[in-house]
Amino acid sequence: MTTSGLREPARWIRQFSLTLRARRLEVELNRALFGQGSDTELEAEMSSLLRSDPETRWASQKIADETSILDTGEIHEIQDFNPRPAPVPAAGVVA
Repeated sequence: MTTSGLREPARWIRQFSLTLRARRLEVELNRALFGQGSDTELEAEMSSLLRSDPETRWASQKIADETSILDTGEIHEIQDFNPRPAPVPAAGVVA
């Protein structure tokens, strides 16, 4: 089996095994830390476990950027990157 042949099974394990266990842990931590009926809640951010491989993600996001479906800021948000800073005007240039 090649490395690329192992990517899909690894993703399936993350999606169908680890995600379920993480959700159970989340429920138990909420119950133990905050009690039933509390307004406070712990929520695990699981999107990184459910993502496809990086090559597929970047290829689809490149298409979305080129066809103006998503802008660069939205792609950064999907990837959990920091937002790009606003461009700074050059010295002496009046807008």
